[in-house]
Amino acid sequence: MESNKLASHWCYWQYRQTDGQIRQTSDQMHRRVMDQFETLYAESAERPKIMAIAMHCYLSGVPHRINHVRRAFEDILSKPGVAAWDGVHILDWYKNQSA
Repeated sequence: MESNKLASHWCYWQYRQTDGQIRQTSDQMHRRVMDQFETLYAESAERPKIMAIAMHCYLSGVPHRINHVRRAFEDILSKPGVAAWDGVHILDWYKNQSA
């Protein structure tokens, strides 16, 4: 009985965390990342943009999805002017812009 309660809680949490996209295919995940990137990349002609890609390893790190995640990062990083930075690098860049 207790394990069913836990499983129900996990499914509800997973549903809320993925915005209802539990059954999203790997291709759909790649397309959503690329759609977001393409919009921000076009807008970056006017001013710098930051794109965060939040993925949970349970959904993106599994064998049937990892190549789609890799492909998305390769596609994104192949564009001129795109860099992959952590928060410290972003903050340093920002501080240098306002100095």
